[in-house]
Amino acid sequence: MYRFSLTSFLAVFKEALQAKATSGSDDRIESLVCTLKVLLYESICRSLFKADRLMFALHLVHGMHPEMFNESEWELLTGQIVTDTMLRRQESQQAMAEKYP
Repeated sequence: MYRFSLTSFLAVFKEALQAKATSGSDDRIESLVCTLKVLLYESICRSLFKADRLMFALHLVHGMHPEMFNESEWELLTGQIVTDTMLRRQESQQAMAEKYP
């Protein structure tokens, strides 16, 4: 549904490069990475539906820092646990219907 072009990414990347320069190459790289993350997030969120922004932010954080989530937490937040539970409920209902017609 959403597509973002290389051209739009390059525009954001160039904007990040024009940000304030800090002294030292390591500090400059860290500053560029942080600036690029913020600019990309803001740029992408501007074009998302309001309802999709939170899920995008969640996926972005999970992509950059997966160690912050336990496996079961991530499954719960993305709806995988609920889906599995619903599937199990349907299977048990079918089994009950077959057992007790």
